[in-house]
Amino acid sequence: MEPKDAAFFAQGFRSREWRISTRADELLRANTPEQLARIAAEGEEREKELQRRIDELKAQGTEKDGVIEELARMYNEKDGQHQAETKKFQRAKALF
Repeated sequence: MEPKDAAFFAQGFRSREWRISTRADELLRANTPEQLARIAAEGEEREKELQRRIDELKAQGTEKDGVIEELARMYNEKDGQHQAETKKFQRAKALF
């Protein structure tokens, strides 16, 4: 693991308050329009990445829902066949 990856990985274990306070400190130290523009661009990029991940997860959920619906349809079809066979058997038994 490269050092920069290790540092990025370790950020996930820091408390949320710590991350918010360091971001606030960074915003307070930004005193040029270029610094503020860079921070805004990073935020927009992070937001796009999160939205892309949300869309991926929604697509996975939709795919799973489709599989579940297909399985439910197959089950209902087989169950209907079983009930029809059971009724035929009961009628034949009653006639016998």
